[in-house]
Amino acid sequence: MVAWVLRFLGRDPTSRVVLDSEELLRHQPESRRKVTGVSSVKKAWDLVDEAKLEIDNLSAEQVKAELDAGTATVVDIRDFRELYLKGKVPGAFHCDRGMLEFWIDPASEYYRDVFKPDQRYILYCAGGGRSALSAKTMKDMGYTNVGHLESGFGGWAAAGLPIEEQKTGSKWVLRSDVS
Repeated sequence: MVAWVLRFLGRDPTSRVVLDSEELLRHQPESRRKVTGVSSVKKAWDLVDEAKLEIDNLSAEQVKAELDAGTATVVDIRDFRELYLKGKVPGAFHCDRGMLEFWIDPASEYYRDVFKPDQRYILYCAGGGRSALSAKTMKDMGYTNVGHLESGFGGWAAAGLPIEEQKTGSKWVLRSDVS
């Protein structure tokens, strides 16, 4: 393989030549450059910033006001361990990020009827990144009234807003929590 690459680049395959990744990348077809080139990998936070342009970015106070008014379903997309350790926004529905697309798709065998495309949903995660991407995904799938808690659960807690403890009655426990 190395000999072929060196011949392709016009180099003597018997010489000891070190090729840098940029040189290899320049000689690949455009379609392969996007997949293999490190410089072509889009940054996760760039995706988050793009998603935020298409969704409602809400403060903790705005989310609390909508929750109190009953105008939105608040969805916690954090991992169940995060809920267990930190608690959750009172009244929030939990949907693990990994199942969101399946739970919101009415044609999916995993669909949950708490999700209706014509209702208002506000998502949150720990810091706002996953929830922005998830809210954008919901919008892409046909849910038109979607927002997210921009500061995440951390912002909710820092604002001194109520937190519902999740350890009591949980089917999940930490070994250190068991006597």
